[in-house]
Amino acid sequence: MTNNPLPEHHHWSYEEFAILDVTVTHITPLDGNSGHSAVRVNVGAGSIWLGTEPGWPGAQQDFTIQLMGSNEHELLARALRQIADQLDAAPQAGRHA
Repeated sequence: MTNNPLPEHHHWSYEEFAILDVTVTHITPLDGNSGHSAVRVNVGAGSIWLGTEPGWPGAQQDFTIQLMGSNEHELLARALRQIADQLDAAPQAGRHA
């Protein structure tokens, strides 16, 4: 048995044209249907927002995803990896397949 103190925080910042801060917090350990984590995304600059309406002014650019349970963690991680692959492959103007 390990003696990991929780909550455990992991933080990444990305700054280019857009500014993005991401924090993953493991609140309680995974144990089947238990285990609580949170993913916080804070957009400091750039056009990333939550919702379906045009992004300014007043669009939500600081949001948290809460998840609980081993399967929920696995599925969200898998989905985010697939989303990342698709975003990397997004069509670009002037570039043809």
